[in-house]
Amino acid sequence: MFTKTRFTKQLLWIVFIAAIIAFPVIPTMVVPGYATEKVEEEENVFVYGIMAPVQWNPLTMFSSLFPRGIYWTTLYRYDENYDYVPHMAESAKKIDDYTWEVKLRPDLKWHDGEQITSEDFKFAFDIALNYSITSSRWISAVESVKVIDDLTFQVKHKTKVPFASWLGGNGLCVPKHDWEARGAVGEAAATFDNIPPIGNGPFKLVDWKAGEWFEFEAFDDYFLGRPAIDRLIIRKFTSNEALMAAFKAGELDAIGEGMPPKAARELAKIPGVEINISPSNLWVDMYFNLNKGSKGHPALHDLNVRKALLLATDKQYLNDVLHPDYTVAFSFIPPFRPTYYAKEHLGIYPEFNIAKANKILDDAGYKMGAKGIRVGPDGRPLVFRLMVVKDYADEIRGAEIIKNWWNQIGVDIEVTLVEAGTGWELVTTPPYDWDLQTHAWYCFDPVSVWWPFTSEGIPAKWSSSGYANPEYDALFKKLLDTSTEAEMIAVIKELQVHIVENAVELTLYFGANASAWWANKWILHDEAKELGGIFYYSLNHQPFNYVEPVE
Repeated sequence: MFTKTRFTKQLLWIVFIAAIIAFPVIPTMVVPGYATEKVEEEENVFVYGIMAPVQWNPLTMFSSLFPRGIYWTTLYRYDENYDYVPHMAESAKKIDDYTWEVKLRPDLKWHDGEQITSEDFKFAFDIALNYSITSSRWISAVESVKVIDDLTFQVKHKTKVPFASWLGGNGLCVPKHDWEARGAVGEAAATFDNIPPIGNGPFKLVDWKAGEWFEFEAFDDYFLGRPAIDRLIIRKFTSNEALMAAFKAGELDAIGEGMPPKAARELAKIPGVEINISPSNLWVDMYFNLNKGSKGHPALHDLNVRKALLLATDKQYLNDVLHPDYTVAFSFIPPFRPTYYAKEHLGIYPEFNIAKANKILDDAGYKMGAKGIRVGPDGRPLVFRLMVVKDYADEIRGAEIIKNWWNQIGVDIEVTLVEAGTGWELVTTPPYDWDLQTHAWYCFDPVSVWWPFTSEGIPAKWSSSGYANPEYDALFKKLLDTSTEAEMIAVIKELQVHIVENAVELTLYFGANASAWWANKWILHDEAKELGGIFYYSLNHQPFNYVEPVE
């Protein structure tokens, strides 16, 4: 019931927010739980908010977690054109059909001052080669690693694939001397928590309170030069609302994660705030539970049902209504990467057609039952449990729109809101007790993006659907067996077609990176704006290196 008391509280809250927007006040930075005197004595302190879970083992964390842009970095990075360019490596080249040779920069240091060497890379590669972990994704074509000297190592491939995903992969380098001293070898290394961590990025961790904040200081010996930010504080939030409120109140210098572009545009109305919006490789998916022997709804294993669901979902309408800055997706390659985008195959995607979806289900034997809900051959109603990450406000609204369409074909959904980390754990962990989930992915390279949908992706806890198809596995192997870029591109397009024709997931749209910062305190270089703004997962892993204080 809408009571007077509730109305009064809401009115006060609206007035309070309006006052902040009209007359923004930037107080002295106070971080809850953090020693304020530390902040006051530093010349340049930058406070950033996140919601993502935090892991400190670069071999087992997901690529989109913020430590990648702060604490670890990679051999190569992406530029604004999504091309690989040298980063930690001086160079990397093929010396024969199966072998790559990498030359490291001589000025690479760990945060404890030790030199980064080829042995550190071999140590990390060997762990990912011997155990099915997150980083195995980037080395699916690798057979072995050989150290030549301190600054040179060779990576032998099992195949001729002309693209080396591991060059830009997820931090395949850890301090061997530190991990061995702490017993993180063999199987123990594959599950190592790595607290406290010794990294190699532009900032080093000096203090933290689990689940609340992390304090970093600039690393003087960072190979690209000391950052302009002296001290970086990352605050952890549990909701997008709290994150946004903290920024508006001046408690944060910048935000990027979890903020839709339309929210950024509202923040831009606040004097002193600047925003950046750019295309993103993030795509929003609705996962289907296809794990064998799972506790998911058995009807989802029927391709007819999945095709009907695709036909009964108007992606263009959802995109236009919910995300004007987004781009409708065909598969997992965005249209702004035309080299790999299967534009010539767009016609195979099912166009929105309620009548055709109903006919597919009729022909497949799903009879209409009570209350207009179809029943499968096993007598089970087509009622699916849909989990939506609770901070995806637009996707929650989208779920209601989709529910209306699906009701028209005799299918219903029950929506449950979950935390991002909790939802992913349910998706990737036996007994796989779920039906559908709306979530999002990032992946920049056009080879490793396909690995999670192989059979190997399931035990590595990378698979968002539990899809296991011998034909797909063979197609991915064919990708790794290509020897020219033209052959590789052709197979990448075949993979896109396979994903669509087999309705592996309902891929909705590619997003946009939006970030906001107090421009009266901080300057963001143009290079960063081209690469996603102050976003914790930027193309070149350096989102905070392009920030400096206003003079």
